[in-house]
Amino acid sequence: DQFGQCKAADGSLGPNKALPLVLGILGAIQQHVAEVKPGVRGPLLAFGAEGAEFAGWLYRDLHDAPSATFWYDRAMEWAQAANDTAMQGYILLKKSQMAYEDRDAHRVATLATAASQGPWQLPPRVRVEVIQQEARGLAMLGEPITAVERTMDAARRLFTDAQLNDRPEFGTYFDAGAL
Repeated sequence: DQFGQCKAADGSLGPNKALPLVLGILGAIQQHVAEVKPGVRGPLLAFGAEGAEFAGWLYRDLHDAPSATFWYDRAMEWAQAANDTAMQGYILLKKSQMAYEDRDAHRVATLATAASQGPWQLPPRVRVEVIQQEARGLAMLGEPITAVERTMDAARRLFTDAQLNDRPEFGTYFDAGAL
């Protein structure tokens, strides 16, 4: 519930208001994860991965790339430990987007491709976002416009299908305007 409140606070009050509580929750998870029973550890780590990804987003919003990277890396570690494969793919997408902010074409393309080709089943809207990010990486690398457009066409087709099966996994903001 408190993560939900933090996400709402980020939307209305900004990341500076949400971040202290998020970091407090993550600190509690980090402190106690080794002490909980094995049956609780996986779900707690998955929950921690979601929160760490959100902390990474908040730091990106604050233009603090080193802190964002730290929390995305922690999110990946916890998602791997929890065997939350979909979260791993989602974090790769977020890291690719962060590489775009740095105009690092190779990392954009490499991370987007990794998010697309991993062993996970991403929710439809997230897959659309990944495919669009792949197209962005192709464009940044100077690939032919036909390859970029072909990739974007695939994203558009999937987006239409995703609208029919819309589910808000990972809190994705992705909509027709973003596409």
